Amino acid sequence: MASDKAAEAEEAPRQEEETAFTAPLRRFLRAHAGVRAVVFVDEEGECIDYCTTLTTFEAKVTAAHFHIIAETLHHAVLRHGGPVLALYLETEGEGIVLRRLGEGYSIVVRFSGAERETAGIALDLEQLALELRKEAMIHTPVEASRGLLDVEVRPSLQWGFAPSRLSIDGRFVHVHSVLGRWFEEGRGEKEARVCYRIRCTQGTELTLRYHAASGSWQL
Repeated sequence: MASDKAAEAEEAPRQEEETAFTAPLRRFLRAHAGVRAVVFVDEEGECIDYCTTLTTFEAKVTAAHFHIIAETLHHAVLRHGGPVLALYLETEGEGIVLRRLGEGYSIVVRFSGAERETAGIALDLEQLALELRKEAMIHTPVEASRGLLDVEVRPSLQWGFAPSRLSIDGRFVHVHSVLGRWFEEGRGEKEARVCYRIRCTQGTELTLRYHAASGSWQL
């Protein structure tokens, strides 16, 4: 994540001991000067871990309320419009974004109005989702990779093509450099994939996987 380019947030004192989730949450908080709270919640909206510049109570209440709203919408539209992947709320001065992780878990981020213009927040939120799923052993749902990632490519003499720009939930991030490329063989129901390790302009490093059979990309 691009923590070197953002002012370090003044984190509020914690009320609980740190967990294995604290470090990635703290990196996200410090990577974006406008982020005021990032909270990892379970299926009941209870806080698993958090990092915040607000009071602990305010951060947890915000996350719990927004999680309940998102889960209510998710179950209401699931049969008609597909699952809810993310939910955004923006007011004149602040915003809240929720990213569902699967199995009822979510990340809730509260940020100042200025942060709404930062394209990197959506990309870093996807990276945080990957880290928390891995640490919590949360199964990645199929829908988590649909509809969020769009990749533009450029011609490449070395590889034929390479990623040049990403769009995550409509927010554009440019690829600064491609660090490497390799193949992953398909196993079972998985397609063979072409993988690219990239560095984005704000410093975030990611692995992009291209499924040639379906023409789709995954983080």
